[in-house]
Amino acid sequence: MVLVNGLMIQEEATEIATKLKMPGFADFKASNGWLGSWKDRYRIKQRAVEGKSGQVRPETVKSWMEWVRKLCKGYKPEDIWNQDETGCFFRASPRKASQRKEANARVANNQNIE
Repeated sequence: MVLVNGLMIQEEATEIATKLKMPGFADFKASNGWLGSWKDRYRIKQRAVEGKSGQVRPETVKSWMEWVRKLCKGYKPEDIWNQDETGCFFRASPRKASQRKEANARVANNQNIE
């Protein structure tokens, strides 16, 4: 599965329109309105991306929590940096992705889309 978001679709559409050089597309803009219409036409919805439910064993979580407590011992809370609250994941997969309505996928509320 390839994860894409709206901005990626807009950039690709603009690039394709530029390469095609078709009459009437010289001033094509892949605006948010265009994206909305395109997604409606092809039944694309944006969904939260997450792993499979039950993917991490409770024992693993417990051992990691113990390890983190040992690692942070001696530091003041204001000196501990929580990386998921920063922009350091700029190359990570998007948290939301566009997909067809019919696609079988797990969404944020743990229900399958069918």
